[in-house]
Amino acid sequence: MYINYDLSIIIAHYNSFDKLNVLLQSIPENNSIEIIVVDDYSTNLSNDELDSLSNNTRLIFLKNNQTKGAGVARNIGLNKASRKYVLFADSDDYFVKENFQKAIVAGQKLNKDIVFFPPISYVENTEMPTKKAKPFKTRVLKYIHKQSAKNENRLRTKFHVPWSKLYKRNYLIKNKILFQNTIVSNDALFSLKSGLLAKNIGALDVVIYVYVSGEKSLTTIKDKHILQIRTDVYLDYIKYLKNNLPKKQMNYHRLLGLKYIYMGLKSGQSVLKSINILKKNKIKIIF
Repeated sequence: MYINYDLSIIIAHYNSFDKLNVLLQSIPENNSIEIIVVDDYSTNLSNDELDSLSNNTRLIFLKNNQTKGAGVARNIGLNKASRKYVLFADSDDYFVKENFQKAIVAGQKLNKDIVFFPPISYVENTEMPTKKAKPFKTRVLKYIHKQSAKNENRLRTKFHVPWSKLYKRNYLIKNKILFQNTIVSNDALFSLKSGLLAKNIGALDVVIYVYVSGEKSLTTIKDKHILQIRTDVYLDYIKYLKNNLPKKQMNYHRLLGLKYIYMGLKSGQSVLKSINILKKNKIKIIF
């Protein structure tokens, strides 16, 4: 039976051709699925590999003229997308193919701005599970089993990644929800804004996405520059919460200011500077 997914899948790609092929093979072959691959100026692809992407009739292949980061690549893909629904995927991850149809069809029937699915995670090139996706999986399952105000708030605000969610594309476009241009953490505010601005959300206990935990990805690099970017983005996260959440719901987010100070210390920012920044933005150290 033919399924009309009416779906765009947006993939930011950089230097991971073999992994990208694994991801593409995990997507069902169906003309109603629009696959958009945005290459962020990869440096290790051969001409044959580039040609194979450019000539792949299954997908729309776009290439940046310089490295701009996954956030910019995703924004380009979102601007190009034309279907009713959107999924995001990182090029070194993959979908659970046997669950794909069930999850997407059920998710569309819910008719929500966003539908959340519990992801899982494995170590790269192994079947060894990791805890990388556990916080997101836990929040989805808690919301499913008990749809309290607290569990809904945490799902909306603490699912800090764009994948393992089905979005209505017009919802994202209408609200001008885009990714930041930072080299890391470019999805944090996108995820926060999309979660909070959604008029309605849903969740299904169907695993559709596998996060692959690599050894040298930017998500694991701990140098001072990367840590400072994460610290700055976290401040923006706190400010957005403070300006858009009722005071009662801020109680679900304790220790935000204190965590900012801790993150600042790791990046080389002094405690005094962190405290002054919090005071300037009228953010309490402990909520």
